Amino acid sequence: MPDPKVEVFDSNGLLVGTNDNWDSGLASISKSVGAFDLSLGSKDAGLIINLKAGATYTVWVSGADGRTGDAIVEVYEVY
Repeated sequence: MPDPKVEVFDSNGLLVGTNDNWDSGLASISKSVGAFDLSLGSKDAGLIINLKAGATYTVWVSGADGRTGDAIVEVYEVY
């Protein structure tokens, strides 16, 4: 997917987090958990969000520009 957007919803359908183009300021955190390296200017989506343990969430990935394609969703626990 050329320009993905990620959205995280809680079990009530409430949007609790979203991102279109990742923030390069997340690079050090991404590296610390073993996530893929993303280049500067990448259109990949990524976010850091605090979620309640034991709660249920849904992650939606869609094309921010309306296009479709393949996407990988990775979830990491960050301390």
